Amino acid sequence: MKVFNFYFREIIASLLLLSQFMSVKAQSHITNPWIYRICIEEFYGEIPEIRFPIGCEVIDCCPGCPGPDFLDWRIKVNTQLPVKLGLDFQNLPDGNLAKVQIEGEVVRDKEDGFLFSGREASIMGLQNQNDNDVLAFAVPRLLFEANDIQSLLQSDNDRKSDHWEMEVIIDQYLEEYLINRYIFKYIFRHCPRPILANDQIDLDQNISNDNAVVLLDGRIASVCNNDRELRGNDIIDVGNVLANGTCNSEVVVFSDDNAMKLVSPVNVWTDSRGDLLKVTLDSILRAPTTVWLMAGALQPRAQADLANANLLFNTNHAGVSFNTTFNNVAGNANAAAVITNNFGCSPAEINALTTSAFFTPN
Repeated sequence: MKVFNFYFREIIASLLLLSQFMSVKAQSHITNPWIYRICIEEFYGEIPEIRFPIGCEVIDCCPGCPGPDFLDWRIKVNTQLPVKLGLDFQNLPDGNLAKVQIEGEVVRDKEDGFLFSGREASIMGLQNQNDNDVLAFAVPRLLFEANDIQSLLQSDNDRKSDHWEMEVIIDQYLEEYLINRYIFKYIFRHCPRPILANDQIDLDQNISNDNAVVLLDGRIASVCNNDRELRGNDIIDVGNVLANGTCNSEVVVFSDDNAMKLVSPVNVWTDSRGDLLKVTLDSILRAPTTVWLMAGALQPRAQADLANANLLFNTNHAGVSFNTTFNNVAGNANAAAVITNNFGCSPAEINALTTSAFFTPN
């Protein structure tokens, strides 16, 4: 009997604790603010990606948890910059974003996003539950006119301000209860460029950190240089390249796992030392390629040949790879006739082949 009384008391205590927890409709969860420092001279709109989950940390409200309730987001934007805030929502239940209500200085600017033009706005009716158990969240973005940042710098030549701030507060409400708060802040600062001993080329997004080949056209020692070859994987010293004058001025970069990059014309060089040319490399180009197989047994050989071609093109900095489709037409008499009878390069043969069903345009 004593054992039964002990467990009975434990059960009652557990039920009391559970009832106290369930009586709390929601609780506030305040995150530490995200702070990002950005050099205003190098700001082109790209910012670190932040994801703000829809939901909180209690039952029927946690991100992705099942629950019937809808959440309201109240957003405040405090900024000293000519920059607008955008919010893009992802993984919301189908049709939810079209049904939400908005108030304040906010508009829909695309299918899954909103643009805030003022300091306060609300998005009401966000649903944190979806059928795929995938977390629903929002991602901020910054928008500005092309000349806004430059105008700000020019208007502040005397450096009255050494930085500008943009703070965003997102409060999530479940009915009248504040259940979550996100705060993030961007601090834009002056980043004076250090004086360089020589002119330099700065390679960004060199994917494999390859020792890239750089060909430079420019005026050096008052002589027009053509395809001066340089090597490097990040910062490349180019001596003192003078102002262009009558010389052609361009830079071409070849690197493994990147597309060839042409910068033309280059207008950053001056007669003084310390000029910097930033070159952002792009991903390798993937050329669509179709191989028509006259026999099924040929496919392993064809795949090996294409893999070898990709290897050779990449190690030679061509900047191109082949995205291949293999079409097996073995036993197709029509294909055999069209392909084998139009093997040359005469206009008639080319026309017969390119207008047939056994040719993929482009």
